[in-house]
Amino acid sequence: MPRSCMSDRYGQGPTNGNSDRRRERVIMPIGYRRLEELCEKDPKEVVLTLVERTSGCRELLDETSVRKDLVALLLRVLARACDCSSSPANTMKLMVMVRNSKFLTRALTTYFAAMPTDFTDHRELHFHTIKHALRVFRELLDRSPSSCIQVVAPLAVLRTTINTLRTMSNVVDEDTETMLVEVESRKDAIIDFQRKGAVLKDGDGTVATRLNRQLQLEAPPDDFRELTVIPTFKDIRTHKDPFLRPNIVRGRYADVDTYLDVQFRLLREDFVRPLREGIAEFLDMRKSESGKDRRLQDIRVYHDVHVVHPICEMSGIVYRIQFDAVRLRGIRWGSTKRLIFGSLLCLSKDEFKTMFFATVAERDAKELEQGCVQIKFEQDHEKASAISPTDKFIMVETSAYFEAYRHVLKGLQEVQRNTMPFTKYIVDCDCANGVDPPVYLRGRFGDVNYDLRALVETPKQETARKRALPRHRDLARSYLEESEHSEKQSEVHESNNPQLARARSVPILRDDMWPSADALHLDESQYRAVKMALTKEFSVIQGPPGTGKTYIGLKIVQALLENKRVWLRRRPLLGKGTRPILVVCYTNHALDQFLEGIAEFHPTGIVRVGGRSRSVKLEQFNLKAIRSSRRMSEDVPRYIREGAKEARDDMEGLEKDMEMYVAHMMTTQRGLLREHALMPFMDHKHRGSLMNMPLVSNYYGLTREGMNGSVIVQWLGLTGNAFVQPGGDTHHQHEEEEEGGIGEEEAEIDVMEEADLAEEQRRLDNDNDRRGNVKNFSAYVNVDLALDVEALELEEHQARQNGQWQVQTNAKKRKQTVKHELSKTDMMTDAEVRCIQNVWTLQLRDRWRLYRHWVARYCAKYKESIREYEREYEHAAKRLMEFQSQEDGEIMKEATVIGMTTTGAARYRSLLQDIKPAIIVVEEAAEVLEAHIVTTLSQQCQHLILIGDHQQLRPNPTVYQLAKKYNMDISLFERMVKNNMQCQRLQSQHRMRPEFARLLTPHIYESLDNHESVLNFENIKGVSSNMFFVDHNYLEAHDSDTKSRSNMHEAQFMASLCRYFLQQGYSPSQITILTTYTGQLFNFKKVMPRQNFEGVRVSAVDNFQGEESDIILLSLVRSNDEGNVGFLKVENRVCVALSRAKKGFYAIGNLTMLSQTSTLWSKIIQELREQSCVGRHLMLCCQNHPDTIIMAVTEKDFENAPKGGCMRPCDFRLTCGHVCASICHPIDPEHKEYKCKKPCVNVLCDLGHKCPKFCYETCGDCQVLLEKTIPKCQHKQMVPCSTSPSEFICRIPCEKIFPCNHTCKNMCGQECSIPCMIKVTHQLTCGHTMKAACSAKEDDLVCMEVITRQLTCEHSIQAVCSAKENDLVCMEVITRQLTCGHSIQAVCSVKENDLVCMEVIKRQLTCGHDIQAACSAEENDLVCNAPCTQLLKCKHPCAGTCSSCKQGRLHQQCTHHCNRVLVCSHQCTATCTRNCPPCTKPCENRCIHSRCPLKCGKPCVPCRKPCQWRCRHHKCDKPCGEPCDRPRCDHPCRKTRRCGKCKKDQPCIGMCGEPCPDKCRVCDREELTTYVFGMEDKDDAQFVQLEDCGHVIEVSGLDQWMDTTDRKIQLKTCPKCKTPIRHNLRYGNMIKNTLAMIEKVKKRWKGDVQKAQTEATANKLMRMLRDADEERYCAETSEDLLRQMERHRLYSPDEVAMYENKVLFLNRLAELKRKRRKYFVSGHIVDLDFEEMKKEVKEMEKWLRRRTARVGEQEWEEFGREMIRLNFLLKLRVLKEEIRKKGISLDDQAKQSLGRVERRLTGLKPFIATREELVKRAMKKVEALMAKLSLALLNVCNEEPVKVVKGSGLTQGHWCACRNGHVYAIGGATMESACPECRARIGVARHRLRQPQATVRQPPGTGDERSEARRVGRADKANLKEVYKS
Repeated sequence: MPRSCMSDRYGQGPTNGNSDRRRERVIMPIGYRRLEELCEKDPKEVVLTLVERTSGCRELLDETSVRKDLVALLLRVLARACDCSSSPANTMKLMVMVRNSKFLTRALTTYFAAMPTDFTDHRELHFHTIKHALRVFRELLDRSPSSCIQVVAPLAVLRTTINTLRTMSNVVDEDTETMLVEVESRKDAIIDFQRKGAVLKDGDGTVATRLNRQLQLEAPPDDFRELTVIPTFKDIRTHKDPFLRPNIVRGRYADVDTYLDVQFRLLREDFVRPLREGIAEFLDMRKSESGKDRRLQDIRVYHDVHVVHPICEMSGIVYRIQFDAVRLRGIRWGSTKRLIFGSLLCLSKDEFKTMFFATVAERDAKELEQGCVQIKFEQDHEKASAISPTDKFIMVETSAYFEAYRHVLKGLQEVQRNTMPFTKYIVDCDCANGVDPPVYLRGRFGDVNYDLRALVETPKQETARKRALPRHRDLARSYLEESEHSEKQSEVHESNNPQLARARSVPILRDDMWPSADALHLDESQYRAVKMALTKEFSVIQGPPGTGKTYIGLKIVQALLENKRVWLRRRPLLGKGTRPILVVCYTNHALDQFLEGIAEFHPTGIVRVGGRSRSVKLEQFNLKAIRSSRRMSEDVPRYIREGAKEARDDMEGLEKDMEMYVAHMMTTQRGLLREHALMPFMDHKHRGSLMNMPLVSNYYGLTREGMNGSVIVQWLGLTGNAFVQPGGDTHHQHEEEEEGGIGEEEAEIDVMEEADLAEEQRRLDNDNDRRGNVKNFSAYVNVDLALDVEALELEEHQARQNGQWQVQTNAKKRKQTVKHELSKTDMMTDAEVRCIQNVWTLQLRDRWRLYRHWVARYCAKYKESIREYEREYEHAAKRLMEFQSQEDGEIMKEATVIGMTTTGAARYRSLLQDIKPAIIVVEEAAEVLEAHIVTTLSQQCQHLILIGDHQQLRPNPTVYQLAKKYNMDISLFERMVKNNMQCQRLQSQHRMRPEFARLLTPHIYESLDNHESVLNFENIKGVSSNMFFVDHNYLEAHDSDTKSRSNMHEAQFMASLCRYFLQQGYSPSQITILTTYTGQLFNFKKVMPRQNFEGVRVSAVDNFQGEESDIILLSLVRSNDEGNVGFLKVENRVCVALSRAKKGFYAIGNLTMLSQTSTLWSKIIQELREQSCVGRHLMLCCQNHPDTIIMAVTEKDFENAPKGGCMRPCDFRLTCGHVCASICHPIDPEHKEYKCKKPCVNVLCDLGHKCPKFCYETCGDCQVLLEKTIPKCQHKQMVPCSTSPSEFICRIPCEKIFPCNHTCKNMCGQECSIPCMIKVTHQLTCGHTMKAACSAKEDDLVCMEVITRQLTCEHSIQAVCSAKENDLVCMEVITRQLTCGHSIQAVCSVKENDLVCMEVIKRQLTCGHDIQAACSAEENDLVCNAPCTQLLKCKHPCAGTCSSCKQGRLHQQCTHHCNRVLVCSHQCTATCTRNCPPCTKPCENRCIHSRCPLKCGKPCVPCRKPCQWRCRHHKCDKPCGEPCDRPRCDHPCRKTRRCGKCKKDQPCIGMCGEPCPDKCRVCDREELTTYVFGMEDKDDAQFVQLEDCGHVIEVSGLDQWMDTTDRKIQLKTCPKCKTPIRHNLRYGNMIKNTLAMIEKVKKRWKGDVQKAQTEATANKLMRMLRDADEERYCAETSEDLLRQMERHRLYSPDEVAMYENKVLFLNRLAELKRKRRKYFVSGHIVDLDFEEMKKEVKEMEKWLRRRTARVGEQEWEEFGREMIRLNFLLKLRVLKEEIRKKGISLDDQAKQSLGRVERRLTGLKPFIATREELVKRAMKKVEALMAKLSLALLNVCNEEPVKVVKGSGLTQGHWCACRNGHVYAIGGATMESACPECRARIGVARHRLRQPQATVRQPPGTGDERSEARRVGRADKANLKEVYKS
């Protein structure tokens, strides 16, 4: 549009006509007050007002000088106008007015320039004004690109001002930085377009013409879907900038394709740019031949790279390459991120004109030191296989993990515009108008109801409800039948909990119908987050540190799983394939934590896909484990199983075809090839010159043993006499590598290095599926090596063993030389080789280069031979991968929850598109690149939940510039937040002390509440403060390889502090050392030996997000003269670093520098100063001597506390009488582990010799040496004092000479070795020689020479010469055909009958289950491991198997935990049982003097010290452990206390003589007046603080509450939280009385009478086992039970009852066996087959021999039923045999009866009472029909059941006391009874206690209870008991 037209259009046209009249009226500039009014108006009204001609806006804009306050106000109004979207034409008009005004070009420039000078006066004003200005600039550039010219100047001044303010204050926040980047990127883009000749027209204000759209709609040069993922030559060798557009942080994208194009190109550029720029820089250096030592920034370069040989892996062919490692000698391969798994490599041999791209397939730090690594080529395999070992490459590496890029980029290309979900939010950014409910909740008739009981229930209630539900495997019917069944069970589970009933059916989309936050056990922020996540299809939940992101995520997933019937409601979804929930986490640790939580409430249907899981609980859910299990059970589709097997067979066959060729290539790395192997690859003249030197002919006679006369060894100078022509160099020019030094150093602590962490994150389970370690084929190939490195190592080892130092040194030197030279890759070129005439004239360096050239040609020959095999192997591997992918897909489709890391989600992206998860939950979503999440979404995804915190770590692109200029580090999570999507932030932190949290608020988070659980942490021992930051100025160091920083001073200080905390008694697992730079990890490894710091975790901050530790030691590292703080200025990283500690937090750094260069750190350090937690020294306080203080400035200051205490002597008197010689030490205060090192003072003998040992050691006999004469030989010897000379063996050598002239080799005191045993060489008759004793006879010598022997089977073996023909066994493995039809591989000599078929086939068991078992397995040996599906009587599912439970007839013991509340108020930790054992938890009984050290179940010893309960009015004179003899003091406390909130001295609200409550009557009024007993709101109310839980309760109501008497023995609990009241002086008498009753209960269990009874019974049982008749029939079982009982020293009543029952049943078993034997031996029964009974009786005996602490009632009952069944079975067998022998013919009715009896007794169903009755009737019918039967024979069945002895546990019901103080147990009965000791009436009659009780106002829990409480004064005690039971 022409300028004149534009002016006309917007009010600047010619002034004719009526313009004269206008000119007469003078318009004044708009005033301050009017502008203030407009600030509160709607944006549309603001625009329409300002563009009005008479508004005065234009006049103000044209003023050359404007007041500062008016400038700020005008910018605010203009920014308000920019938000108008409904009047684009008028908005455009206003922007043109601003563009053409002096306000923009002059006033603003002046204002911005002066802003830093008056900063202090207008700090808050500037904060908003800068944002308003940037908003206006953005709108100007969007609507009028031509205004770029006018915007440049003020924008440049504003940028300078922002940089200045950034160093002065906190005005410049993250949003300001982002807005500045966006405006400048738009300005740069417009200028770039104009340079290219593009015309960006000022539009009419519609959305389609805004700059944001113009930038995005500029036509890309090509379609991103047609770009290759792997870079091309044009991508790498180009000088043009790639086409890139920024990620739009605020605002919408033009369309889906534009969005995908932006994400694709940015992601691709992230891994291509380092290669492009690094290669260009490298080539420039090569051309200029300067700066060779300068380090490249973007890539790492490796020289002289050769592809050595292929290796067969499951994933395909990988290649071993070798590079020049000499240039990289300083690299720490164990810690560097060089060449880690998945890193992208580019190889070229022609200056990068052609390139091969590969990734690292496997790395080993030791091999990398030798220059070797395995890689996998990512391009056409044909070209890769054609690479020759002689080809020399330059290889460059970028750290980008290509595998993740590849799958995500492919995924972006495959997303279609019409199938991408959630485009309304992701692309259109339509977030401000609210988020819709998920599709599965929309468009349904009526309300959608959710069952939220899982969020309301306690774990016990939830478990009970779920046990009552039926179990179904068919998902299509399960939820329907489950819902029907739950309807029937609902009243049972909800009768006592109205909240539970309400939560069973909640209209999920109706806010008013939701249960309250308290009912769901959530705080308000958690409640809002859960509600949003369940009702919105796109949810964003922010969780600051410690607020429980994972906890809320688990609650959300639990609710979704409980209501899967809603989102799986469609019939197609109920068939095969469950549309699972997909959980995506950034790290393996977070994924493990999340899935472990899910497994707690959903223990089946989980599949974990990701890297190495460290969770034992999740082993069964790992994809690899499930895959393995399904393969074992052949639960894999047949087409997959057979296809994969065929592919594997092909791969194995091809590998065998290649292995010989590969072996020859691998051998070249093992040693030196002999010259005859290399001859074919030498020129004719080189062969001649090598072999025709005169010295060579003499050399063969001088050959050293082991070198086999090779010319190559001599030629390469490895014999010490190398021949070199004059002028040659006889010295080997290389630095020898030192070995073995590490072993002498102190072992270092394990630190998760950067390389290890990166590899762990990149690797998935499949990456570990290798064919095993690389096979050492060279060991199988007979390659004649001239010099073998392994042989040299053996020679070195033998020399070391024999003490031959010189030989050892020479062998080591040769080995090092050979290994060093073989690791080099420098070799001669063909041109250099052709110039050589005589190989002996070369220097040693060139000889090795020529040797490597020959070896490369040698390898090239073999590599060429296997090219075709490689191609076929690669194809077979691809087929196998496809089949495995299908197999994994089948597993995932059957899952309910799939958990993946982001790496796993990228790798399995195509599978996820097939599985189509309906719901996706992303944890740590703020750390994940946006493209990773988008490609995870499938078209059918209906619900996306993002959980994270964008104020902690962000995504980390490889290219920093892409993060800053193109916003690539902005996650989808953060982008949605910035686009005003509803985001619920969790508010309450449960992790750290409040003082730690104050470092985060308000500097990083606006606010953060502290949960009450963090308020009472114990103080850290040994230091004066729980938090401290140590300031120092020691300079940092820089690592040139890793580009990281380190600071040795900080590492030494923190290591010393860590050791100090360990000396205070903290466990290593409680301490974590964090550092902000990975380079510091190496320093920590050096200063932290493993023996002192084993178990302490050392980690980088970035790798510790989401984790926590009790004590955090933080090393900040940065300290330099330039004031460069690096990553420490990034708020997100600082947030993570400051929020990991729970109880103790200590940091060290150059805090002075940080405060001067970072506004954030300045605020943090100011907060630390206010808390007195920063300084130059850390104050250490001795625990034993509190007055001793140590100021720790450096690590040397910790030497003043060498044992963790101070330098004072300990002086503790030991049991030996000595004093502890150690200096002060906090650990082991009782000196139980201390060893006295004083000299022992004991005299050992009559000569007065003292013991030379330490005091703590056992003295022993006197060992002082004295000269004594040996009586036998009269030699004088030094003999120990305590040894008699006659017993001493003379050690002088024997001088006797044997007849063979050999001298005796023994000592004088030893017997002479007759015959002579000196070894000599003997000639054998076979011609061989052997070494044997001199005295050996010729006939006794056996030749052991190994020779080749021919066998009768025509195989030959290696055997000793003397072996007889009949003794030789052929071990050749051949294929043998078995009678079953299968064939096996077996040795030739095995007989046919000894062959066992191990082919696994499907076998059906008698129980009906199928198992996989060996073909040869006997039917009786097969065991069914199918899970037992029955419920036990305790209502828990049986944990046994079909076989172990005898098909349900004899179940295994219940393994669930009991969890009942014991009389001591602890929960029972034993497994499910009727009678609970004594409590094993530590006793919590304590007083102010001491604590009970015993287990809770053992009787406590009362404290005998004087009672400390005293005040000015009363005093107790009794011992502490007895009831007090003083009343409670009812006078108010007269003390005052300083309130921490109002900072005033307030009167104490407690009682006289009691601990003062920590509440203020003014500040804590709301909490104090909370209704409990009804008298809290009185003005004179006084309170008591309960020590156990910390709650403050009104004293008069609590007195009455505590005074109520109850026969039930149990401690009173806090009326608010139900915590048992154990420690309180005011109520000490009630507590002591209750504890005394509890002690009586313990004595009932552990008392002397009970103990005597149990011991007597035990002794009686042992006598029975020794003497009883069953010893003959059940000998093994009797002996085993006797051994078990004899090992016991103390028996509990339950254990004695168990053994008594075992003996009773053993008697019955012995009786059964006795009768069986009686009838068998007596001749009555001859052919009777008792084998089946024999086996069953054996199993019953085995059951009795089980070692278990208790046996349940159900087990005894079922065992008894089995005994009865066996008796009937014996009777049946006798009956049938009698019928057969006597020839009795039975009628049809009798036969049918016997058949029914047979089936019932041998069937698999339990032999219950009804079946027993049916068997009895049938047997009687048969007996009545046959009068001829012998009654004696039929009377074999003992049908009487064994009467089981029951134990006496502690909790058969409740323990109570009668009115006379006797304790007894009741089982919940409502009948009256009598005390077993005094016969007083006890129990409950008609639910009323017989004894009246005192009245008390109870704490109400419901509204009805409040009214009941008002009537308690008129109620009798029995009625009160009923009222308050609720």
